[in-house]
Amino acid sequence: MFLRAENLIAFGDGNNDVEFIDFAGWGVSMKNGSTAAKAVADVVLPYTNDEHGVARTLEEYFEAGVFEQEQEEERGGGIMRQHASVKKGLN
Repeated sequence: MFLRAENLIAFGDGNNDVEFIDFAGWGVSMKNGSTAAKAVADVVLPYTNDEHGVARTLEEYFEAGVFEQEQEEERGGGIMRQHASVKKGLN
């Protein structure tokens, strides 16, 4: 399976997460993230890991309709693929 970077959300807080946060279509740093993680992130959360930042944010994003779903038919094999993507703009 091939995932495009623009269809990924990466959550992180440390220097070891910087490359993934930067690569993802929507890079998210935790409130307690390192300076480097925050610098490459599209969004810096108002929550820490201890405040369940990832779960709370995903819940908020789903409730706000941040994720789009589209289907496309692959030519040749007739395989239906679903793609979820992120509508940027919520901080």
